[in-house]
Amino acid sequence: MMRRIALHFAFVVFIAEVLNDLFRSEGMKIPVEEFAELFLTICSENSHVDRAKNVLIDILEELEANRSHIYADFEPTNGIHAIVNANGLFLTIDYLKNKLQVDAKQIREAWKNQQFTVRQKNNAKAVDYLSITHKGQSFRVVQLSPQFLEEQGFNFSRNRF
Repeated sequence: MMRRIALHFAFVVFIAEVLNDLFRSEGMKIPVEEFAELFLTICSENSHVDRAKNVLIDILEELEANRSHIYADFEPTNGIHAIVNANGLFLTIDYLKNKLQVDAKQIREAWKNQQFTVRQKNNAKAVDYLSITHKGQSFRVVQLSPQFLEEQGFNFSRNRF
C-alpha cells in the first residue's frame, strides 16, 4: 500500500541525512527521526496511495453501472464479468486478467492481503480464486468480501437487479 511513495520518501530522508552530515559544523540539523511519523501521516491521508483498493472500486463502479455483464439468473449475451448468487459476488478470472493486465498478480495479491477478497485454500496454500458452478457451468472466480462491499456501499444482491 505505501510502497508507491516509499521510494521517493526514502530519497528525501537520505538527502536530509546527507545535508546534516555536510552542514554539521554550521549547526544545521534536520529532524530526520520525525520523518517516519510524517510518512505514516501522509499515507493515511492520501487515498491515492492504495492503488489496489482504488482499482477494485473502479471495477465495482463499472459493474454497478453496467449490470448486463453480471450473471445472476440469466446468462449475459455480451460477456460474463461477474457472477452473483446466494454466496456473494464473484469476479471471473478472465475478466480480471483482461482488466488488470500485467498488474493482475500484484493487485490481486494486495486485495487478498487487505481482505478485499475471500481467502481460499488450494493444497494448503492461501489463494484468492476458486472454481464454482453456476447454472450448470463451471467458472474460475475471485470472491469479493461481503464486508468490503458493504463498507464501500455496493449491493449486488440478486434482488437489486
